Amino acid sequence: TVTLKFDRKTTKSFPVTMRINDFSVSDGYLLEEVITSPASITVSGPENDIAAISECAVFGEIGDSLKSTTIMNVPIVLLDADGKEIKNNHLTLSVNSVDITIPVLKKKTLPVSFSYLNMPDGFDPRTLSYVISNASIEVAGPESVVDQWSKIDVDYVDLSELDDTREYEFDVVLPTTFVNVENVSTVMMRFDLSEYEVRTFTVKDIRLENQPSEYTVNVNTQNISKVRIIGPKSTMETLTAEQLYAVLDMDDVDTITGQYKIPVRISADGHKDVWAVGEYSIVINVETK
Repeated sequence: TVTLKFDRKTTKSFPVTMRINDFSVSDGYLLEEVITSPASITVSGPENDIAAISECAVFGEIGDSLKSTTIMNVPIVLLDADGKEIKNNHLTLSVNSVDITIPVLKKKTLPVSFSYLNMPDGFDPRTLSYVISNASIEVAGPESVVDQWSKIDVDYVDLSELDDTREYEFDVVLPTTFVNVENVSTVMMRFDLSEYEVRTFTVKDIRLENQPSEYTVNVNTQNISKVRIIGPKSTMETLTAEQLYAVLDMDDVDTITGQYKIPVRISADGHKDVWAVGEYSIVINVETK
């Protein structure tokens, strides 16, 4: 006797559900969302057999105290509405197993760091007082990468803007493989310049450094007026215009013949704790010898 079974063939997509044991990560580590790849599969076969499928599940046993990302390849198990395994040779799966990825990242608290621009020669930035919203930020990342990080560089503070722009807002930029655990996207800084003073001077001493041997460089500008200098009040009380000078380093200039305007740096003889606020320029004339 031969028994024939007739049914229509169909294909249906199912999400892959994870049935894994409770597990933990070690102290100082962060667990991200566990994922499967692929996240769904298709099953082809007789329509009635497909209708009996309630779930496409994967089972995994994961140890405790994980310290690194773990990837497991596990077989797919078809379950009916009662949670019993379906074993059916008439069903075809698009894949027979999936990868379970358990992402584990190492946490680390990193100090926030920034740099200064346009500092006077010999200036000690530690003399500046400021408050910062986040002196450090907790991040997490792959252990091999995060161990190489000792700080988070946010940006720079330009001293030539400091008297007016006493508050700074810096974006926190991290590698794409990092997680900003505290979700600190910006860092605010405010400088305390209550013990500093701004005075205005006319600078007459204009100096050229590293003049090219094949050119003659003449300074057309006689003086630079309305130069704003900031420094500690005790220093500003004795600072005179005669101590100030403007410097143009010709090594920083693409030398061509003609007359043009060039930015200069303002410095003070005998003072390492004052600086110019704003941008200042002179006009020079360059001729071939």
